[in-house]
Amino acid sequence: MDVFFFLWLWFSSSFRLCLSLSLSLCPSTPPSLLPTHSSSLTPTPTPTPRS
Repeated sequence: MDVFFFLWLWFSSSFRLCLSLSLSLCPSTPPSLLPTHSSSLTPTPTPTPRS
């Protein structure tokens, strides 16, 4: 169980580091765009019509 815990800890820390880095790269982004930015990072299947 400790291995999974350390993995999750490392993943969360790396994700926070990447997020802070991306935020520091573009400080002109308003806080209201943060949820949309984080949701765009997650791979969501785009609904494409197969007609």
